[in-house]
Amino acid sequence: MTKRILAAAAAGVVLTSGLAFGTLGTAHAARPALRTTEIVMLHAENGGKASGGAELSYSTQTGITTVSLRVSGLTPMTMHPAHLHIGNSCTANGAVKYPFRPLIDASMMMSTEADANGVMMASSSFSGNFATQKLYINVHQGPTLKTAAQAKPIACGVVM
Repeated sequence: MTKRILAAAAAGVVLTSGLAFGTLGTAHAARPALRTTEIVMLHAENGGKASGGAELSYSTQTGITTVSLRVSGLTPMTMHPAHLHIGNSCTANGAVKYPFRPLIDASMMMSTEADANGVMMASSSFSGNFATQKLYINVHQGPTLKTAAQAKPIACGVVM
């Protein structure tokens, strides 16, 4: 402990209660580490029965965030577009930032299909840490986004 204090003093820095004061006397708060994982719960929207969750995981080694999505309560064998949108609430109506890909279907379609049990699983990945962005996840009625009824969100969750 004494060696650390002496080293800080030699460097012209005084540490007090988590703040570092440089030689100019300016206080700098200790920077908290960015989150690397988060679980987002999706709740039903617009009278639907769909709900689920997503796990976001940021790799400090690759600089890539991966997102795994699982939604249940869907009509079996139906298509549902799903995206990460820009915004900090389910009512933000933000632009699509990152689409989800089906985990089973290699065609890379924008819509993902619920299985025979009404469960849909999908993934997405993007460069950068999710914790530096304001995002929310929407699952839409589908099967496309061509009409207002199809674009209606049926499940949503906010990335905190």
